[in-house]
Amino acid sequence: LKVVAVGDSGYHSALLRCFVHHLGAKSPEWLRYLRFLLVPLGAGVPAGPHPVAQYLGSVDGRYGAAFLEPSWRELFGRSEPPPA
Repeated sequence: LKVVAVGDSGYHSALLRCFVHHLGAKSPEWLRYLRFLLVPLGAGVPAGPHPVAQYLGSVDGRYGAAFLEPSWRELFGRSEPPPA
């Protein structure tokens, strides 16, 4: 199961805290079935990718290909939602 979490650091913190609270007592085998993909919002240094996203893309090629493409950066860099 892949869980994509798009938000700021407070949102990611709350989500992962809930995960640890509920699955912390389960066997380690449960961890094989879950993969979190964090997509941090907020501008990087100067208007580049967020530093956490840049690091995740450097250690996971699939993450980088999925979330560090220019079209994703443009979408998540907007202050307003795209027109419908």
